[in-house]
Amino acid sequence: MSAPAQTASAPLPRSAIMPPMVTPLAPDGGADAASTASLVRHFQQQSLDGALVLGSSGENALLPLETKRAVLEAALEARDPETPFHVMAGITAMGPADAVAQVQALSELRPDTLLVPAPVGFGFSPAELHTYFATVCDATDVPVVAYEVPGRTHVTLGAALLGRLADEGRIVGIKDSSGQIGLVQDYTALTAERPNLVLYTGMETSIDAVLLAGGDGAIPGLANVFPQFHLRLIALAREGRWEDVRRVQQSINRLHDIYFADVAGASFSAGFFAIVKDALVQGGIIEHATVSAPFTDCAPLVHDHVRRFLDLGAELSEALPALDSVSA
Repeated sequence: MSAPAQTASAPLPRSAIMPPMVTPLAPDGGADAASTASLVRHFQQQSLDGALVLGSSGENALLPLETKRAVLEAALEARDPETPFHVMAGITAMGPADAVAQVQALSELRPDTLLVPAPVGFGFSPAELHTYFATVCDATDVPVVAYEVPGRTHVTLGAALLGRLADEGRIVGIKDSSGQIGLVQDYTALTAERPNLVLYTGMETSIDAVLLAGGDGAIPGLANVFPQFHLRLIALAREGRWEDVRRVQQSINRLHDIYFADVAGASFSAGFFAIVKDALVQGGIIEHATVSAPFTDCAPLVHDHVRRFLDLGAELSEALPALDSVSA
């Protein structure tokens, strides 16, 4: 079966920063459409290239489909049509039937791309993974980006499978959050041979290395809160100023410690969501720091921790390397 023609209203941007947007929730756990719209507008005002909606950072595995649709709809309606802004929608599923139902429901809203990882729960073979991706990709005319995230799926997609899917016209990009430098090298070689295939990294503490190796951009969680660092990093990379890129990466890595706040009874994920959302609440961008059940509600306990890192971010921003006047 051949893949359907894939079209997007906003093509995948290269040399891009697109945050994996946290999902603003109302106190009852439902979608907070107003805060979602505010966050999208904030991203556009910061000159970000787009956003991943309903990714892992968006608590996608815990949200019912109707909430996912409400969040995606609010995000799509909020963007300024006069400014290019790519909206990617995340899929997470246990198997092909679940994935196809999500893909078709979200495709009706016309996101620009869909981000699809391997199904969770089993260690599938490459042949089985090809069957899965073919089934999912052929169920939509929205372009698909394959998500390499073995820490969640417990299986590696690999260059052979992704190259085959690209050559079949079933995927237009890769998001690599493997944390494996060998895979980065495999995937940059893959995209170098396929000029229309885009590679983003989700490895926040080594964006500079991936860009130097030939990656196209990043989908970093910290860009929800500190986008100025990621935008400066990628602009400096365009100029080939790799020593300055490394300096900005070091600042990002200092700010990365915001994720680590020891809260009794809370998982790392609960802390992550509460920390990022509380930072956005403190910035007046979203209204609530609500997290999905059964995560521990620990926003009040991380408030001071977040404030310290927001102050650190402001301090480090003052030392960001300047851009060349031609590029500024």
